[in-house]
Amino acid sequence: MEFFGLTAAEAIVVLLAALAGGAIRGFTGFGSALVIAPILSIAVGSRIAVPAIILVLFFSTFQLLPGAARDVNWRRVLQLGLAGAAGAPIGVYGLIYIDQELMRRFIAVVVAAFAIAMVAGWRYQRAPSPFMAIGVGGVGGVLSGAASVGGPPVILFLLAGPGAAAANRAAIIYYFFFSQIVVLGMYWFEGVMVVKVLWLAVLMLPAQMIGVAIGTKLFPKANETLYRRVALGVLLTIGLVTLVI
Repeated sequence: MEFFGLTAAEAIVVLLAALAGGAIRGFTGFGSALVIAPILSIAVGSRIAVPAIILVLFFSTFQLLPGAARDVNWRRVLQLGLAGAAGAPIGVYGLIYIDQELMRRFIAVVVAAFAIAMVAGWRYQRAPSPFMAIGVGGVGGVLSGAASVGGPPVILFLLAGPGAAAANRAAIIYYFFFSQIVVLGMYWFEGVMVVKVLWLAVLMLPAQMIGVAIGTKLFPKANETLYRRVALGVLLTIGLVTLVI
């Protein structure tokens, strides 16, 4: 028996990943793609998995926008978001033309290395400049379009600074919203949004939304230290696991 091109066992694993990824995303503002992408890419290939994941993330983002709005630093979000939107088309062409295995392993190494440095106690001591924010946002946009994992550079940039957990979470949520609009438009223009992509998104969306709701309920119960530890722990774990798969 197959579901949207997946075996029954693969469909169950993907649904569980979407649920777990949603819960992590509801709590931290990110993490779904990092959980789902390695699993779904193995099952259907990255050129189907990546656009399906971005589509799911886009629609589930609407759950998070209202609650995050009160904590947004709009200046920082616009710097990151506009740069991410500009970088996204480059990443879309990367998805089509660059070897995905090479890119996946490169991203895994970068994520794991930065996460280890920050778990060890490193933090950026000065206020991040607008140019730094724009550069990081652009890199994140490229990675979003190419592999659906544009979060790590932006997340590490925010966590390395002095911002509060709520403000960092809000910035991550709104950053993704801006970049996802451009990425989805480019996918459609380039003919990447095939029927199989749409059906896979339909399969994952309910589980993702349930997970997001759970994580959102848990976030207010966390303090700054717990938020930071969970966020870095997710990055480190996914980076290492993705590297060895």
